[in-house]
Amino acid sequence: MVPTAQPAEGSECYQHTDPSLVGAQLRPDGATAVVVRPAARAGGRAQVLLVERATGPGALERVLTAALSVLAAPATDAVPSRPVSVVLDAGPYLEHLLHHAGSLDPVAVVRVTPRASTDPALARHPSALVEALVSHRWVVPGGHDLLGRELRLLDRDVLADVVETLAGVAPRYVAVVAAGSAGQPAHERTVADAVQAALPGARISAAHDFGGHGSAAREATVVADAALRGAVDVVVDRAEAVLRRRAGRRGAELRLCRGDGGSLSAERARSAPVLVLGGGHGPAVLGAALLAGLDRCRVVLPAVGGGHLVGGVRNGLALVRPLVVGSPPAELVVPTVAVDRARPGVAGDRLPADAGSPVDGQVPDVVADRPLDELACAGAALARPLSWLDEIAAIGSADDLAAVQRTAVQRATALATANGAEPGSADVVEVSAVAVPYSRAGTVRVRVRVGGAGR
Repeated sequence: MVPTAQPAEGSECYQHTDPSLVGAQLRPDGATAVVVRPAARAGGRAQVLLVERATGPGALERVLTAALSVLAAPATDAVPSRPVSVVLDAGPYLEHLLHHAGSLDPVAVVRVTPRASTDPALARHPSALVEALVSHRWVVPGGHDLLGRELRLLDRDVLADVVETLAGVAPRYVAVVAAGSAGQPAHERTVADAVQAALPGARISAAHDFGGHGSAAREATVVADAALRGAVDVVVDRAEAVLRRRAGRRGAELRLCRGDGGSLSAERARSAPVLVLGGGHGPAVLGAALLAGLDRCRVVLPAVGGGHLVGGVRNGLALVRPLVVGSPPAELVVPTVAVDRARPGVAGDRLPADAGSPVDGQVPDVVADRPLDELACAGAALARPLSWLDEIAAIGSADDLAAVQRTAVQRATALATANGAEPGSADVVEVSAVAVPYSRAGTVRVRVRVGGAGR
């Protein structure tokens, strides 16, 4: 246990420790937990009050127990205490599991496409990492284009045969991905409903729940989501068991860190575990910025094997891009914090103008002076509930674009609330609409990011 900046009871520092925040990180080789006091005012610095590390079996339980023992003082009728907020970054552990497919349950995949591939190489996913997670794959004729126009009627006779075969195989996890389901999920939902009816105990991941663009990226996302469900259940069960035993009368609320530096509820993590991927460096970027008291900066982290990694923070949130896993890389449609290897002389480089000062494009550098696991835990503890939408739409006028964006913001706000945001606290962090190249006039890609305050 490494206590730091421990405030005395009754001091101004002590009075600002509510709400109490705990951030934790689970890795293949151990776990870390920190207790964080958030900044008392805008522009102030958050402070790490305690650091706990452990390795070996039961590491997560031990570090959470140590952190809760500091914060979970019994509530009294005179001075009611809010539940302790605990945010867990399980990304490094889950990504390790993805690279060791034998430790995860295999996934059965049902594709809905206008026609099946005749070349065996095209029938497989291009990523060996993703393909290693797949035990069986079937194709049902059907699907839509990017804008939701039906390319082929859903072949219900083939669907019936596939469902009958699936019932004989009885997989525990099934991934369903239909062409164009981000714009029109009708065929995908029909297939998923038929599979669920035949296999009531199966857990089904559907690609339209994640939006995005690109058949390979969408299939990789839904396969990873299905494969990780059992592992995330185990991790959440372990953490919640500690919270029930150790949080006392005060209680504790568990959330998980998203790959984009936000957070989501434990229930949402169970139903969409792929959103938890991409942690580690991501929350470390956010943690370094908030511990420095900056909401717009460039963060320089040490890289494994030497050199440095660089990430950016704007308006208190880390800059993001689509998540990439494996080698050769497989892109997913879920976001992760953008971290790149720095060039020599990074301190003199500039961030892109949209990430910097509106005056000259330069922003302050924050060079990490704490261990990465400590920074990641601090970033997780301070992470806001976030949501992300990435959709394709067709517009014919400025009014159409405004309507599309308004609908997307409403859906993203509902998702942020489902991810643990206090109702009414969600605000739009980012909205963008760009033309889709080599498509019909009026085809745009809409991205929306919404954040809120944790409950």
